[in-house]
Amino acid sequence: MARTEASPMNQQSAKSPEHSPMESPLHAWAQGLESQLQAASSSLEHWRRIGCTGRAGVVSQAAHLLRGQAEGFAQLIVLERETLMAQAHEEVMLSVHTLDDHAMHAERMQALQSLPGALGKAWAEQAPMGVLVGVAAPCAVLPLYQLARFCGPSLMAGCAVMVLHVGSPPPSAIAFEWLLRQAGSKPGVYTNLELSREQAGRLTQDPRVTRIVQLHGLESDLFSRASAARPW
Repeated sequence: MARTEASPMNQQSAKSPEHSPMESPLHAWAQGLESQLQAASSSLEHWRRIGCTGRAGVVSQAAHLLRGQAEGFAQLIVLERETLMAQAHEEVMLSVHTLDDHAMHAERMQALQSLPGALGKAWAEQAPMGVLVGVAAPCAVLPLYQLARFCGPSLMAGCAVMVLHVGSPPPSAIAFEWLLRQAGSKPGVYTNLELSREQAGRLTQDPRVTRIVQLHGLESDLFSRASAARPW
């Protein structure tokens, strides 16, 4: 179903859905995180129920929309990391191909696999893990591609994805969240997060979060003391 939400790329400045913790009361900020976690957890049942074919439709549609708005996304990347337009466009197309590839091949990759065994037949089955939190690289060289690389396989596996940014989510991440909503994903399937150190610590202990991974393989300051974070 078509959506009519305004594109972040048509705005003069992109803003995070949540207020900065420096500008909001702590209790309101905590309530914002709680509502985001509830939305992510609630989205799982529907996201799993539509199956691999349904999820592939959303992810492939996101790739299609991204291809059609490649110039706008490239402009956001240029503003974020002051790169050349041609290089930014290459990153956008790499992200398109990544999403398309996972949408196309996920069903085959997630199929039951027989395992050899002396005691009889055995099968390996892949199942959704739940809510995944990815810690984005600050000042990433490829800000959009790191999202596509993490979200492509995670979303196709039936997981809900939350991406924690050091500081406010960059415009490309906000636009990526908008893109997935336009493609047909429910609220909570993908969420950008902006947290304090205290909130990040609580997030690692929340039972609704299945795993926290780092998208860049580098230690995150927010999770420097959290053993739950690991390289992706």
